[in-house]
This record gives sequence, C-alpha cells and structure tokens, in this order.
Amino acid sequence: MKEQLQQIQAVAVVTFLCILISVNSTGDYGKWFVINGAHEVVDPTTGNVTEYNTFQYSYHLDSYLTTDTTGNSENVAYDSQDCTYCLNKVDSTSNARMTAYGAAVLALVVAYMANTAIGSLHQN
Repeated sequence: MKEQLQQIQAVAVVTFLCILISVNSTGDYGKWFVINGAHEVVDPTTGNVTEYNTFQYSYHLDSYLTTDTTGNSENVAYDSQDCTYCLNKVDSTSNARMTAYGAAVLALVVAYMANTAIGSLHQN
C-alpha cells in the first residue's frame, strides 16, 4: 500500500511539473498542437499540379508560428493586428491557461494527500 501511495505521489508531482512547463514554455515544450499539410493547385484541363505549397502551424498559448514552403517562419501573437483569424483566441487561451493551473493545483493536492496517507501508515 505504501509503495502504491508513493507512486501516486510521484506521478502527481511529475504531472504538476509537466503542466507548469507546458504553460510557461515558449519553445517546443509549449506547443499545444501542430497542424501541417500541403496545398496543391491543379490545372482543371490537364489534371497536372501547377503549384505545390506546404505549411505548418505550431500553436502556443500566446501565439502561433507559421512556416511556409520556403522555410520562412512568422510568429504571430493572438492579440496583434497581424492575427486575422484570432477571434476570441486570447480569451480561449486564457481559459486554457487557467484550466491547466487548476489541474496543476489539483495534482499538488493529490500529492499532499498521498504524503499524508503515507505518514499515517508510518504511525500505525
């Protein structure tokens, strides 16, 4: 029983740390999701591809990074004028951040409860 509680405590602490890293990181650990693909322009008469472009969007809590076929990257903040499709993204990411912090606090509560249970097992 004690070992199981210690494992629960360890998982809860690691969950807490992972949430904090993902919320506060602006690098690879802060990516919430990535969308990538290709866009082809096809000539309707011949059926041949006339233009082929790839794209990738990496979404973070405060901005997204777009990369095109040539490798050019642009970081666009959700609350900037350059973000044309960012309707309610600032509010949504703020809600996601608060939910993540709530989950982190909940993980700490679970770790504390496991620690208290381990302590009471030692007394018995």
